[in-house]
Amino acid sequence: MKKRKIFTIDFIFVMYMIIATIVTIVQEVDFTVMNEALKNGSVPTSQFIEMSIMLIFIYMVMTIIKNLYVVVIYIGIKIGTRMYRKQKLSKNDFQKTKEYYRGILQGYSPAVLSFIDDFEIEYPSTIIASLLQLSKNHFITMEQGVIKKNTNEKLDDTNLESNETYILNHIKEDRVVLNNAEFKKQLTEDALKKGLIKNIQEVNKEKKKKIIKAFLSLFAIFSVTFIPINVMGNFKIEGGILPVLLFLIMVISLLGMFFYPLILIVSYAVYSIKNQNCPYVRTEKGEEINKKLEGLKIYLKEYSYLEEKKESEIVIWEEYLVYSVLFNQNTKIIEAYKKYIEID
Repeated sequence: MKKRKIFTIDFIFVMYMIIATIVTIVQEVDFTVMNEALKNGSVPTSQFIEMSIMLIFIYMVMTIIKNLYVVVIYIGIKIGTRMYRKQKLSKNDFQKTKEYYRGILQGYSPAVLSFIDDFEIEYPSTIIASLLQLSKNHFITMEQGVIKKNTNEKLDDTNLESNETYILNHIKEDRVVLNNAEFKKQLTEDALKKGLIKNIQEVNKEKKKKIIKAFLSLFAIFSVTFIPINVMGNFKIEGGILPVLLFLIMVISLLGMFFYPLILIVSYAVYSIKNQNCPYVRTEKGEEINKKLEGLKIYLKEYSYLEEKKESEIVIWEEYLVYSVLFNQNTKIIEAYKKYIEID
């Protein structure tokens, strides 16, 4: 069991802000005067408590304002980490959300579904699940550990994915002999064609464009807000709500001009560092499909009885039996066929 990380970015940020607030209060507040006022009874205890709470709140706000750069860096790190966790290829994507999914994921081969989970190929379950899918579609027959191509029918193989065709073409003498690198290449191409993953270089280009657009838009904001403010600053305006509105516009513009692109830069830096060793990430479509697959995994594990089903029962259970092998739940079929799978 992995130990939970104690010093997370959230913990460090909160502790820093608390310590900074305490330091600010110690530096700014004259505790001698407050203590004398409490002893003399010039300030009621209840009022003293209210004033103390208000004072703490005020200095917390002051601390946040004084440390806005820390807040910006924290937000940037959180956004970058969130983007990375959402798109990364991992086996643990569904640990926090325990939702069931009961449907069949039509249009995706078992190998591709497994591949977008963690960008790895799990042998032999992935290959055996693919063979079951080919058996369901009558391209091969599987019975008592024997794998045979179906040569009696003219079957349309145009709807097969590249990885399925590769497996089908490498069935020789009741065995499946695959090259790991070539099969992984086929899977990557299929996942890219289906729009389930994309190259990290494309993601980086998109994020750089967003940063450039952010800077351009903020320069536009500068032109729209600061020019009118400077012009109106020559007029003497006493009282009223207009000076307050002008001040708020100026503050919001300053925050937008400085902090928004900085947050984008920090988040992009964190995202790039975390993804530097990963050539591909899931797209939004890939993320949605993967969540459904994880939900289906939980559903089949808790509510089905597919562990003891035979390969011949594919006509009854169809893709559910395929998924049970893909998820390593039906070890009976895996054990019967794994000795016929060769990977070099």
